Amino acid sequence: TEYLVRKTQVIFISDIMKNEVENLMTYKRVHIINNGVPLELSKDEFEISLKNKTKLDQINVLYLSNMIKSKGYDKVLEIAKNQQGNTHFHFAGSWASKEDQLFFENFVLENGLGKKVTYHGLVKGESKKELFKSSHLFVFPTTYKKEIFPLSILEALSYGLPIFTFNTGAINDVINSKIGVLSNSDKFLEDFKFFKKNYLNDDNYRLCR
Repeated sequence: TEYLVRKTQVIFISDIMKNEVENLMTYKRVHIINNGVPLELSKDEFEISLKNKTKLDQINVLYLSNMIKSKGYDKVLEIAKNQQGNTHFHFAGSWASKEDQLFFENFVLENGLGKKVTYHGLVKGESKKELFKSSHLFVFPTTYKKEIFPLSILEALSYGLPIFTFNTGAINDVINSKIGVLSNSDKFLEDFKFFKKNYLNDDNYRLCR
């Protein structure tokens, strides 16, 4: 392996990935270039979306990722189960397995969440854009072992959405207390209450963007 990469320049998206090559002679030829996403909203569109949010009669919370437990959809269901009032949870992404789909559907049914939870399937293009625009908060409580620098978080920030996530991979390179909350599996229900109470305002939306 060392012979093959002797003259190779290595690019990673976070410092956390450097240990992949730490035993090689070429370790010093590692470069860090963080992930990025294009801005899908113009400044005027963003301001209009803020005005539209205030007209909605419910708080929209968005989870957009693969529908697999290690990405945290099950944690979001638990949050939904414990929420009171006018908060609606939107899920978007493809199923990792039939078992995940059945777990999700049974959880919603058994806990009477039919009016609080909507599954949108895999969304793209304008459908995805509209879902981001109409959301107030983004949730991504991931424990995925190979998580590094999730594009879904960057997309959500580009729409001005505060982030509720777990301190996994290189996520703490992006998220700080000004734009979101880093939680964990032990206290995510309590932390979400704080998140919802403190991050629902235009100042936070503009800061996130």
